[in-house]
Amino acid sequence: MLPDKDILMPLIEEAAQKAVEIRRDLHMHPEVSSHEERTAKVIADTLKDLGVETRENLGTPLPPDPEHVKAVLTSIIAADSLKDMGISMEDLANMTLPPGHGVMGTLYGDDSTRAIALRADIDALPITEVTDSPFKSQNPGVMHACGHDVHTASLLGTAMVLKKYAAQGGHLPLSVKFLFQPNEEGTGGAASMIAEGVLKDPEVESILAFHVDPTQEYGKVRFFPGIMYAACTDFKITVRGKASHGAHPDLGIDPIPCACDIVLSLQTILTRRLDPASRAVLTIGAIKSGSTTSQIPGECEMIGTIRTLDEKSRDLIEDEMRRLTDSIANAYGCTCETVIGEMYPVLRNDPEVYDTIHSVAEDLVGEENLVASDAPSFSTDDFSFFTSQVKGCYFHLGSTVPGSTEIHDIHSDLFDPDERVIKMAIAMEVFSCLRLMGM
Repeated sequence: MLPDKDILMPLIEEAAQKAVEIRRDLHMHPEVSSHEERTAKVIADTLKDLGVETRENLGTPLPPDPEHVKAVLTSIIAADSLKDMGISMEDLANMTLPPGHGVMGTLYGDDSTRAIALRADIDALPITEVTDSPFKSQNPGVMHACGHDVHTASLLGTAMVLKKYAAQGGHLPLSVKFLFQPNEEGTGGAASMIAEGVLKDPEVESILAFHVDPTQEYGKVRFFPGIMYAACTDFKITVRGKASHGAHPDLGIDPIPCACDIVLSLQTILTRRLDPASRAVLTIGAIKSGSTTSQIPGECEMIGTIRTLDEKSRDLIEDEMRRLTDSIANAYGCTCETVIGEMYPVLRNDPEVYDTIHSVAEDLVGEENLVASDAPSFSTDDFSFFTSQVKGCYFHLGSTVPGSTEIHDIHSDLFDPDERVIKMAIAMEVFSCLRLMGM
């Protein structure tokens, strides 16, 4: 039985209507990672109007070490350009960063020292929306194509319900933290928020979050038992040779054949060095070298990603990658620098929290509408930083209009979720939160 269902369902219905309005406003004014100023203000103002204790300017990016800076430098600002500007890698690592746009609301219960946390990501994507929605994006080139507007509005709706429930005498054995996290689509804001103490005072015992899922119809709830998402590490490989005229390759050392050999040989790490029972993905996502037809370039850069289902496999791949790239480069007369970035941990759903939320979904939508995934996804989400610290569960809510013949996945310029998922999300979050409190 769902706790106080007769009392809570009218509150959920009322909050869902308000949350839909908020979602439409956020959808019309999307902001990309690290630029969520207006979004954060909407969130903070809503929480303050509710009378929920509010903390702002969270999620300030953690200063990376110089090696990590090298790994994530994009082709827009090359390392040589930074040198020309008189900026070193150490300068970048030690620079003062602007405050983040994360927001936390805390609703205190009977026990003000322990809490349940709920998380929503708030950033949008650099995508131009092409839907016919009457509330489509008004910010050129930016779109909520991943449903974070739905996540944010739903969590605000959950805050409305729980605050009003408590005000009417409803029982909250523990406190509740509402975490609105920036920069999920960028370098990840979860680790920064954790470093800033969002899991402390009151101490978070368990955490939950959801993601809209256009591969499932509205009304379906999808679960991943155990490991849900892979660990992820991005890398950059720079092969350096010797530039020369394209008509005289004998006077230079061409880095491109070396880079091509590296691309093909890297896959042998997965097929010949990794335990066959393990699963992993190693992808080269971009290669950049040269700018003209008549020159052999001096270097070739590659960037890519490693995805594994355990940290041990990731470490093995990293070690083998360094050994392999160095040896191939040496064989071609080149040198090679391999820089591997910081790792997103594996996202594991805690069995106890999973069972609790699964039972709530079964009571809300019926067992026939629960979808169990029998294998992890090699996608990633920085919610994994939260679940690596406290017990947690991440689940999917179907967001495609039932009977639709055309499905537009997340990150599509046509992504347009069924807004009824907002009410479903609020109900899932409210009842799961109370169940995790022991009600």
